[in-house]
Amino acid sequence: MDKYLSPLVSCIECRAEKSAKGIFSHFITKHTEDGKQRWEETRKKGTENSFSNKEWQDTKNKSRFRVKQENSVKTKTCPKCSSDHTKSGIFCSRTCSNSRIHTEESNNKRRKTLLEKPKIEKYFSLICVNCSKNFTSSSQRKCCSDACVKERRLCGSKNGARKAASKRCLRSKDEIKLYELCKNYFQNVTHNDTSIANGWDADILIHDTKTAILWNGPWHYKEMGFSNHSLSQVQNRDRIKMKEFESVGWKIVIFEDRYFTPETAFLELVAGGGNAPPSEQTYETCLLYY
Repeated sequence: MDKYLSPLVSCIECRAEKSAKGIFSHFITKHTEDGKQRWEETRKKGTENSFSNKEWQDTKNKSRFRVKQENSVKTKTCPKCSSDHTKSGIFCSRTCSNSRIHTEESNNKRRKTLLEKPKIEKYFSLICVNCSKNFTSSSQRKCCSDACVKERRLCGSKNGARKAASKRCLRSKDEIKLYELCKNYFQNVTHNDTSIANGWDADILIHDTKTAILWNGPWHYKEMGFSNHSLSQVQNRDRIKMKEFESVGWKIVIFEDRYFTPETAFLELVAGGGNAPPSEQTYETCLLYY
């Protein structure tokens, strides 16, 4: 939409072109005695009170400097050590402020303020890193209970290469699901137990058949491209772990998540397999078993 422009008209006295809005003001100030007199008074008054740009900046800078100088000159006397200072507070330092003697009235006022202050408790909805359960806590803790904290600390070892092998026990959802399947089928099943193979742990341990299960993700069979990951070191630790379990008469079964799901791994385990991708014959055996 085009902007509205007032039409041009001409003055009846001087024929000057003005807009229809401004023609009346022009006629009063230019062609009447009263209007001319008021215009001159307004112009003189404005000239007397006006500043040039340089004069205005000089006045502004002088006022700023004066205020700054007045603030810097102000001095106070500390009521504790009687020394002069220019700080905004009453005391010259925090030491003097903390060492002042409170009166009984001020102490009562402080106690009343603390008692009347409402206590605000913040609760966070968190997920336990050990059992993956949802829980609420006033602090951002990682485990839902002390039992989960102790169980998490059991994962990994405490010296040498075993400490580097596992500083934290992070169980995947597939590993937890396989553990639940084994627990419901066998009688005595534990996970991340370090009391069997000289401090080395396995993901799932079936004590009924002395079988240690390792649920291996990409960390164990593929270069991840992280600065803290070396595939050769991880596989070397896995070999040491297998030897330690075999030395105490336990069987090691390895399931890689690129070949197995928790359900197929459980079927393979029940059928007596492991350490290889599942075959069609294995599935048929498991279906006959069930």
